[in-house]
Amino acid sequence: FRGLTGIDLVKKIASLRNERIATTIRTYGLKSMIYHCITRQENGTIEISEEPMHSIDIDKIRITAEEPNKIMFTDGIENYEFYHSKSTLFKYFSTSNVILSFKVVILADPMEELVKLVEFLTSGASTSKPKQKVTLPFLIVPLYSENKTKGKFVPEKSVLNQWNAGGRARHPDEVYIPFPKQLRDDNPDFFPERYSPWNLRLPNGKTITMTVCQESGKALMSNPNKELGKWLLRDVLHLDERHLLTYDELLAKGIDSVIFWKRDDANFTCDFVDSETLEE
Repeated sequence: FRGLTGIDLVKKIASLRNERIATTIRTYGLKSMIYHCITRQENGTIEISEEPMHSIDIDKIRITAEEPNKIMFTDGIENYEFYHSKSTLFKYFSTSNVILSFKVVILADPMEELVKLVEFLTSGASTSKPKQKVTLPFLIVPLYSENKTKGKFVPEKSVLNQWNAGGRARHPDEVYIPFPKQLRDDNPDFFPERYSPWNLRLPNGKTITMTVCQESGKALMSNPNKELGKWLLRDVLHLDERHLLTYDELLAKGIDSVIFWKRDDANFTCDFVDSETLEE
């Protein structure tokens, strides 16, 4: 939205936010999403309120005020502020729908209590050993290709546009996740060997069968192949059949890579990440 101003800027911001919400709902198989707001009152009471996470009604957007660093607008349901310098959208919340409240005791000197806690934990007085956190090995794999000329891009005849490749008739859901050479060389034992099946649990709870395929193991594919494409292209990205996906479209939805967690040699889970956010 760089270069946009006024109502054009606000509508672009609203459409991007709406698509992020819709993509999240599709990815995890949700019906809706809600906000939880936690506030502390002067008397020490903690209150938790909730409200629906509405999509912005773009047709009813009205700018309420503009300042050098921000623009304020409403869709008749919610009120928003967008700050230019940080490209950040804020929303006003109502905390009137309290679903839970409880009193807390505010410590007069929190640092003193923390020091006491550390001294207690390091003195050997604790009767039980703290549980060690188990961290699963993980690998972040891009949904795009990259070179010095084009930068990051989705090839027109491979990867998530594999259905568009020549040579034979292809199903519109035929895709694969690229497994770049550098990642393969740095992580030779992360996935099972080529053509050995393994289970992948998707963010929506469904499990599909995957294999490392193609020459030198450069592709991650499902069996049947169209199962991965249906989930990625239709369920998550919400694309029409035979629509050529671009890298900009991935960024608009806030995803361009997949993170795989290895639970054991035959079972993996995954989720989406945005590589540009990780780089920041």
